[in-house]
This record gives sequence, C-alpha cells and structure tokens, in this order.
Amino acid sequence: MSAVHEWAARPRYVVSAGANATDDIVEQAARRPDHVAFSHVIGGEWRPVTAREFADQVAGLAAGLMASGVRPGDRIGLMSGTRYEWTLCDFAIWTAGAVSVPIYETSLWSRWSGSCRTPV
Repeated sequence: MSAVHEWAARPRYVVSAGANATDDIVEQAARRPDHVAFSHVIGGEWRPVTAREFADQVAGLAAGLMASGVRPGDRIGLMSGTRYEWTLCDFAIWTAGAVSVPIYETSLWSRWSGSCRTPV
C-alpha cells in the first residue's frame, strides 16, 4: 500500500476577489499592446498575434455571441482540435459571461449533450 503525502506551497500571486480569467488580456493589451502574445499558422505561415489584436478579436467575438442571444451563465459547447481559435473562443465565451464546455472530437453525443444548450 502506498502512502499519500500532502504538501503546500505559497501562491506566487494573489487574485483579487473581483477578478476573472479575462482581466489579464485586457491588462496586457493596455500595458503592452504590441507584445506578441500568440503565434498561429495561416496559409502555411506562422503569424504573430499581438496582445491588442487578441483583445480586439476576443471583444468582437464576444459581442457577436451576445448579439446572437448568449447570456451570462449559458453553457456553450466548443468542439475543436487544439488550436489558436479554441483559445480565442474560450476567452470570448468567458467575456460574454458564459461557460465554455470543451467537447473533444472523440466525445460521444450522449456524454455531453446534457451539458450544453447551444453548441457552437
């Protein structure tokens, strides 16, 4: 029988009570707008995405989600392979106040259909 060991570490930073996952992209876009935050392939070529570009893309996609009727607390199914657009959609869904439900390509409908109201 193996023993279970518990350990603890001090956090490197403290998240304020009102903070959320989207705060960092807004802060990065304001502080370092030209910083390359991501790179992704378009047409076989790697393309840099700056913090400002990413924040603008997230805001635009979130606005589209809200205009299409997505409301805070809605669950949005997201099926994709691992790619830049997944990250973009995740942040847009969170910005709209909704919940991202990751659905993997190998998932069965019966396993996730009850988790979402609106697959995207």
